[in-house]
Amino acid sequence: MQKELRRSKGSDDSCLRIFDKPFHGSLRVGLQSVTEGQRKTMIADIELLSKVIEHLNVGVVVLDAENNIVAFNRKAGEFLGQDHEARIGTSILRCHPQRAETGVLKMIDQMKTGELDKYEGFVNFLGRIVYEYIYPVRDDEGKYVATVSEIHDGTDRAEVLTSKGEFEQPEMHGSGESAPRSPEP
Repeated sequence: MQKELRRSKGSDDSCLRIFDKPFHGSLRVGLQSVTEGQRKTMIADIELLSKVIEHLNVGVVVLDAENNIVAFNRKAGEFLGQDHEARIGTSILRCHPQRAETGVLKMIDQMKTGELDKYEGFVNFLGRIVYEYIYPVRDDEGKYVATVSEIHDGTDRAEVLTSKGEFEQPEMHGSGESAPRSPEP
């Protein structure tokens, strides 16, 4: 059966739709039934979304269901002192010291099962205060499909909380035993 592929109408113009369900870049649709024009449109849309993610003024790291990094934008690399391009396709565990693996996996597993809706908090990475907001992404049926980590400059937020006596400087990470590992195993 040929799948109908078209641009959606209304405020969701950048999203492709298949049988009135949003298509957000997953190429696991029967591409053999897609015309050359539709394929070019899909590629253009994916390239546009990639450019948008790359140029956001917030760090963005996206994990697939197997905990592999599928997006790691320039700003995330800047905030975390890492080569953003080298992180694509690697395990999220390689972005953390080995001693943090258990905690990272537990948090992601809790997001996958729905036990944890989000994580947010400050991180001191080599003296730079960032604020992380991490949450799961689910499909229309509620099935876990990805994890997104937004990394924001936390300086202003920390200063406001400090002025109210509500900020405690987090432990510094990024060097020694708290350094991220190389993307290469």
